[in-house]
Amino acid sequence: MRPDHEFYIKYGRAAAKMDLSDQASTWISDLCPLTLEIKDGKLKLYGTYEKPNLGAILGFGLGNPVSSDEKVKFEVTYEAEICGYAAKGSVVVKEFERPVKPSPLIDPDEKNILMVFSDDVSKITIYQESAKPDSEKFKEISKEHE
Repeated sequence: MRPDHEFYIKYGRAAAKMDLSDQASTWISDLCPLTLEIKDGKLKLYGTYEKPNLGAILGFGLGNPVSSDEKVKFEVTYEAEICGYAAKGSVVVKEFERPVKPSPLIDPDEKNILMVFSDDVSKITIYQESAKPDSEKFKEISKEHE
């Protein structure tokens, strides 16, 4: 069975459950810690992370006096509607303090996602169908131990 087919089965089962209660907690992803807020059936999951500034690294290699240690800060924000132990919404990743500028020539910054919470609400599987390569379609994050 294809991984996305299995995910849709899990999504359907999760959506049939009672809605998750309002809550706030910290989650761990491969990029950064994320803050989860669920209130009135709306989910928001957000955090910030840094990546090396490739422009600075390339410029440094060309003899420009820019530090290769320079980092670029990004913010990631998931927003979704809760349905049982599932959620449907979008994710936006943007450079910190830089507004999102949609362009018809490139992929939009906002991507559609589906989420499934584990029965004990300790893990979330996130599915982004448009992710390339296929290995990046699924992400799993875990609740921080309290």
